[in-house]
Amino acid sequence: MPIDASKPTPLRLWGFLLTVGGGVLVAFGALQLWVNATVFGKAILGWEGWRGVDLPEGLIALVCGVVLIIGILVLRGVRGKTKRVIAVLLIIAGVIAFAVGGVVAVTAANRFANAQAAATQLAAAESIPVAEALAKVSGKLSATVGVGVFVTMLGGILGAVGGVLSLALVTRPPVVAPSTEPEEA
Repeated sequence: MPIDASKPTPLRLWGFLLTVGGGVLVAFGALQLWVNATVFGKAILGWEGWRGVDLPEGLIALVCGVVLIIGILVLRGVRGKTKRVIAVLLIIAGVIAFAVGGVVAVTAANRFANAQAAATQLAAAESIPVAEALAKVSGKLSATVGVGVFVTMLGGILGAVGGVLSLALVTRPPVVAPSTEPEEA
């Protein structure tokens, strides 16, 4: 099969760039800090927070990022209905990456502000009983969403838009060149 070295159409170029860029952002965001728990507004001693890959949602996002990057490359080498299937998978991967980041962002305060776990960390760091540490952290513990969640969500949006552009490219009817033969009267 010969390689097409012609200049890509704007639709193809933007679909490719947005999908790859989105995939890279999703994967990069999954490796960054997603949630950080603090007591009195300070990070818990010896605690670095949760990176995306520390959570099931972050692992899902990482897989979605890889699917976006590899999928757009595979899309260029397949034919027929397979192109449509892959383009739809790109859209789904982008939407899932956005959704899992959104779920973590919305639920972080309730899900990760675990007073018992923080008290255990504080007790070990300050060499005090857990009950005393629990009294210190009760009501003063908060969880903040890290930048990785937002990078992942942005990447998910870009990847989904790139997938939509790719789907538009593979579903449009082929352009037929005008005939150069004279019409019969």
